[in-house]
Amino acid sequence: EKLLTNRQRSTECLRTTFARFGLPLQLVSDNAQAFVSDEFTRFMSVNGIKHSTSAPYHPATNGLAERFVQTLKQGLRAAKRDEGTLQTKLAKFLASYRNTPHATTNESPAALMFRRPLRTQLDIMKPNRRNEVLNKHAKMLSGGRERHLQTGQEVMVRDYRRGGKWTRGTVHTQMGPRTYQVQVSPDIMWRRHINQMHSTENITTIEREQAQRDPESDTQGTVEDGGTDTEDVQEPPDNPRRYPERRQRPPDRLDL
Repeated sequence: EKLLTNRQRSTECLRTTFARFGLPLQLVSDNAQAFVSDEFTRFMSVNGIKHSTSAPYHPATNGLAERFVQTLKQGLRAAKRDEGTLQTKLAKFLASYRNTPHATTNESPAALMFRRPLRTQLDIMKPNRRNEVLNKHAKMLSGGRERHLQTGQEVMVRDYRRGGKWTRGTVHTQMGPRTYQVQVSPDIMWRRHINQMHSTENITTIEREQAQRDPESDTQGTVEDGGTDTEDVQEPPDNPRRYPERRQRPPDRLDL
């Protein structure tokens, strides 16, 4: 791999930051060689960023950055005895700093940037009851009921080798909240979602669905026996009309 110079590395780091948060209006830096090169100047000009540099040997010009450097050093100095690498300590400090309200704005840096507080370990101790209530309310409105299958339970699973028909199998393992491994033969194991399975109690519904998908195979009958009996498939009755039928009448006009 080609080694990057300090100028190129600075440009790549800024490009990564801009890709995540967008292009700033102004960038303030010191007079390091990486920031005063022609390449960096073109990079700022192409992206429409105003670049300002501080006066030599006068760090107070960029006071905000210098103040944060002091705060960062104090935080790392306090975490000197903590376990972990320097990168781990830096990540913990930044997570705490970005979620702490500032004395000037009364808002945390994360709230100013993302319009929401960051989720921390304190939120785990106090769950968000509002989300739980909303989830329960949405579940009640949908009218859905969670289904659970037991290990060893006989089920009917979708067989996509035969156009989505059903095949009998046995629940082997629950892989997730709604995903199961089903054994359909001694050497074949399928992974299916719970919506792709039915218990054997609903086998009548499954047979009716297969009959509607493949009506020709159900009406052929047994030719060798000479019989013409076919299995009657009861179609669900049409839904009755909920509203009375509207009667359209011509308007009564005044003949003058």
